[in-house]
Amino acid sequence: MNLTLEERTKIFDKVCRLVETKHFDPSMSGVDWNALAKNRRDQILASANPEAFENEVQNLLAELKTATPVSDVPECATSRRGTPSMQPCSASP
Repeated sequence: MNLTLEERTKIFDKVCRLVETKHFDPSMSGVDWNALAKNRRDQILASANPEAFENEVQNLLAELKTATPVSDVPECATSRRGTPSMQPCSASP
């Protein structure tokens, strides 16, 4: 399955919103999440294939230095492994 830029953008934005609203640590482990996501956005969205996109999103989440950065993540935003899914979400949270 290939992802369009629009689909990658929706997934990326959804992940960012979920981290902002659901991360258990309001201080984001001392990480400036908004700046980090903004700085990495273009690189992540330019990923050549779904696997590269997923890896880039995982690397971004790893910057939070936590094992579980987001709770109550909708199924459309994660795979069974708890990593970002390639399935676009159809509705906003």
